[in-house]
Amino acid sequence: MIMEPYKVSQKMYVVFVGGYVATLLSLYGLRLVTAGDGPWWLAFASVWEAWWYAPLPLLLVGGMVWRPSKYVVLVLLVPCLLWGEAFGGLFWPRSGGEGELSVGVLSFNVRYSGYDPAVIAAIIEEAGADIVGIQELTTELDAYLATELASIYPYQLTTPAVTGPWGSGVFSRYPLTLVSDEGDAYGFLHTQIVSFTYPVGDGEEEVYFFNVHTTPPQLLIETSPLLPVGVPRGYGAWPRHEQIREVRAQLDEISEPVILVCDCNMTPASYDYDYLTANLSDAFAEAGWGWGHTFHFEGGNGWLAGIPLIRIDYIFYSEHWGAYEARVLPRGSSDHRALYAQLGFEGEGKER
Repeated sequence: MIMEPYKVSQKMYVVFVGGYVATLLSLYGLRLVTAGDGPWWLAFASVWEAWWYAPLPLLLVGGMVWRPSKYVVLVLLVPCLLWGEAFGGLFWPRSGGEGELSVGVLSFNVRYSGYDPAVIAAIIEEAGADIVGIQELTTELDAYLATELASIYPYQLTTPAVTGPWGSGVFSRYPLTLVSDEGDAYGFLHTQIVSFTYPVGDGEEEVYFFNVHTTPPQLLIETSPLLPVGVPRGYGAWPRHEQIREVRAQLDEISEPVILVCDCNMTPASYDYDYLTANLSDAFAEAGWGWGHTFHFEGGNGWLAGIPLIRIDYIFYSEHWGAYEARVLPRGSSDHRALYAQLGFEGEGKER
């Protein structure tokens, strides 16, 4: 007996729904029972967690087209609930506010090659932040911004690189004091720590500002003349793990208000994110709306070019603050989008 095409496609739909839900449950289950980020393939898959749900809208529409049994519809509730737990809060309406101390903060990885200085300067100027942390700052761009933004940001502490991605800089409306400015043994991490004071009531608060850039993870590809494409054989982020712990150790020494901006080269699904947010809050998670993806593909003019892929740029803050606004700025000249947040001072904070 030959089944009708409609019945065949309906059964295929049911099989796909079952496989999709089983895969999601397996991935989340493995993340619960494995230490850290788990095996390399799970860590790599978790980078793309937001994209795990790309098939879900099509499956929901397919349910209306193929009209499977009610049990299949109930099964589809599982990925809906998982999405709501993982990302639903980012799409919930946010309410604004204002604290006694209000500071506009910008984090921007400007990309050390192929940038347009005028576009970079325009993005920074239009954001209107009070203090800006720049990653991948070159000597050429530093010289341009020093002049172009001097009237807006008279206080600048920069350590640019002639070439390569490890230059950094802080541009500020407030007078800055350099606390620390150093790289690490891997030649990639650059951590700038500066402080500034701001009047609060009858006194002043000293604020510590961290500008951090960590080493990106590496996906190892094995090639062979017998294979048409390379095969992944490993994925490692061990330099970043050590760098995040180094930053956390520095944070633990500070009881004053802290703001940390970074291209952290990690997603919210990573263990490093959990480790860092044990002491700090994520401005976009608290006050942003939408996916908040800041890194996009820069592979020419293909269909992927310019599509925001993952969220790896952050503005974190200590318990002294509240985030009242956070947004990803439009694309411009870099493979990262700038991230802006408005923070309000809320009090003395808690004991660490």
